[in-house]
Amino acid sequence: MSPRTDVLMHAYSHKCMHIYIYPFRPYPKYILYNYITKNKKSYVMFDCLNMNDSDLGKITNVCIYINGYEKIPPPKYDIGKDKLIVFTKPLYLPSSQYLSVISLELNENDLFFYNYLALFILDGSIFPKMSKFQNFYSHSANDIIKCKHQNVQRSYQQSTLIRKWKEDVDFLKQEFISLIEEKMNKKNEHLISNFWPPVD
Repeated sequence: MSPRTDVLMHAYSHKCMHIYIYPFRPYPKYILYNYITKNKKSYVMFDCLNMNDSDLGKITNVCIYINGYEKIPPPKYDIGKDKLIVFTKPLYLPSSQYLSVISLELNENDLFFYNYLALFILDGSIFPKMSKFQNFYSHSANDIIKCKHQNVQRSYQQSTLIRKWKEDVDFLKQEFISLIEEKMNKKNEHLISNFWPPVD
């Protein structure tokens, strides 16, 4: 073996692992290896993952289990991306280990997507004008998240809702009135007519 060949073979050698990677190939994104321990009568193999656990949590794999979203930090609406953001703590099943909290973008296929969309519409995150009516709401944020049916289904983003209101100014108006009619009176009924749709 020539000196140059020996250098190339050991280019990515690590003192803790006898592993050699051809130097002209790209770096691997993840390194998965095993170590074996000996008990009195048997050998046991363990998985070792050399990677950031926040990266691991974002992998779509049967080994990564996500069950619900964190209350702290709470979900939020990213106005720059027009996306709904939630936080979760994935479980790495092979070792029953919880990973670091990660952020995820919800899409319309998520079970709670429309619940969170309704929540962020009503609290003024998506349309700031809606925040003027929070005192009239007869529900809590938790009520919206747990609701089994949302009338904003198939309205995926802020831009979609704005386009619908250009086509029909009364879109979702009656649904909104049903949320606040118990606390409304004749003196402030005109507010809705002057206010709807809630776009600037």
